[in-house]
Amino acid sequence: MQYPASFLSTLLAQRKLRFSGNNSGGSAPLYSIIATQYCNNTMTNNSNISEIPTFRQVKEEEQYTDYGLPLSEVVATFARRTKSVYESLLVSSRGQITLEKADEYEIPYDPHSINFLELFDKVEEFELTIAKANEYGIDWRNFGYDLIGIEQEISEAIAEEHSYRKYAHLEFLATRGV
Repeated sequence: MQYPASFLSTLLAQRKLRFSGNNSGGSAPLYSIIATQYCNNTMTNNSNISEIPTFRQVKEEEQYTDYGLPLSEVVATFARRTKSVYESLLVSSRGQITLEKADEYEIPYDPHSINFLELFDKVEEFELTIAKANEYGIDWRNFGYDLIGIEQEISEAIAEEHSYRKYAHLEFLATRGV
């Protein structure tokens, strides 16, 4: 006998049994009998599970990419390309200029393993800070590569300028008699 799809869940079967009390013939409807049998079978079958599930490990030979190549070949290809790009950037004019600026600004970097993306960002950030320091007449060379020190000096210069403008404005108002 094929069970209806609605009896595949134990909870659904129990709920249907609960609401099946209104039968006119005095006997239990067919679905409540089936549900009772299903609940009893699943409870007795699932109560003593002794087998621990195991999961299949994917072997490296089976790991293929969307390109149909083994994963190890793809990784090796990316490693070769990365090394090639790194070496070409090391001898390029942009790389040389960045390294010269990093040396001039005393930006620390590892010469054996240069992270050019990080170095580009540090040089650009430092140049923006230098431009801001030059606006307020601050000599950044006194600080070396100390962004926090330069930023503090800039904020002190801004506060001093604001204080001077406020004082000058009050003096102006005092001379006018306001």
